[in-house]
Amino acid sequence: MIVKITGVKEIDRALKELERVQARKIIRRSMRTALKEMQQKAVELAPIGVSRMLRGVQHVAGELRRNIKIRAAKIKRRGEIALAVRIGEGDFKGEQFYGSFPEYGTKFQAGQHFLLRAFEATKDSVRDRTNELIRQDINETLGWWHKI
Repeated sequence: MIVKITGVKEIDRALKELERVQARKIIRRSMRTALKEMQQKAVELAPIGVSRMLRGVQHVAGELRRNIKIRAAKIKRRGEIALAVRIGEGDFKGEQFYGSFPEYGTKFQAGQHFLLRAFEATKDSVRDRTNELIRQDINETLGWWHKI
């Protein structure tokens, strides 16, 4: 589930005029703000479940929804910035390990794929919103004489 933003030459040129740290901060902040829409859609689509004790840990109904977060993701190539909408600490990790079961399914249940459906429903608007926010931040940073 990757949204790649490429082909926006004026944004690329403007980002090269900024310091690398400042450019990365603008991109990361814009992505995080835009991904909130995807996070909200994932929360809306996530199953609520029931309260129960599982592996010695008390799980409360709605806990899965409360633990859908936006986090920095692993970067595969130098110079990339990656953020992810995920459950708790990640797939099959932490106290919300069970959140991966309804997402991917098990041999006893089919996957509901609520994160994938949230991604598919919001990917275009997230990409457009990210571009818009990057443009706004660049214009604020570089000033009125450098509108993109």
